Amino acid sequence: MQAGMLAVAAALAAFAHGAAAAEILPLDVEKATVTYGFPDQTALDLQLTPHGGEAFATFTERHVGKTVDLVIDGKVMMSPRLVEPITGGRIAVSGKFAPGRLEAIARRISAGSATVDLVTRD
Repeated sequence: MQAGMLAVAAALAAFAHGAAAAEILPLDVEKATVTYGFPDQTALDLQLTPHGGEAFATFTERHVGKTVDLVIDGKVMMSPRLVEPITGGRIAVSGKFAPGRLEAIARRISAGSATVDLVTRD
């Protein structure tokens, strides 16, 4: 099952069990790159298209105070709580990852073969 379909299936399952339906925003990524900081820390930098950046800003504005999952190919990469709207059309996923993992993800996203979604949790 593809990641977008997985997220939709999870949202429908939550709705069926009486939970509020999750909102899913497929992200329109223009470019994905990896940046290097501290010795063991890398970051996946996602530059959204102009339209994708506007949709992302609207989504984050609507969900301030909530936790959202950033899902890449069906896997939750991070789950931040939105404290304010995020404008500028850029997302950074940082932390400790296995060597080469972020580079492989960046290549898949840039090639258009990976799905990237934001999914509300609460």
